[in-house]
Amino acid sequence: MWNRIKDMLVKCLDIAAAMLLVGVMVVYVVWTGTVVSFVANDFRLDTYIDFTTGMHVVLLIYLLVWAPLAVWKRFED
Repeated sequence: MWNRIKDMLVKCLDIAAAMLLVGVMVVYVVWTGTVVSFVANDFRLDTYIDFTTGMHVVLLIYLLVWAPLAVWKRFED
């Protein structure tokens, strides 16, 4: 009986971890998409490019290059 309860708890923890991972991935994609739209709109609309546009470009480079490489290197080993 205790083994069945333990197995059920392990399955629940696996499901919770998978849901957390999917949630983090969704937040990452939404955040990256929002930053891409800010940068594209600032460059396309011929507006004054200010400090916030530069910070958005730096954040976009971080989100599209460094973060995936860091995750790749973490799970490569």
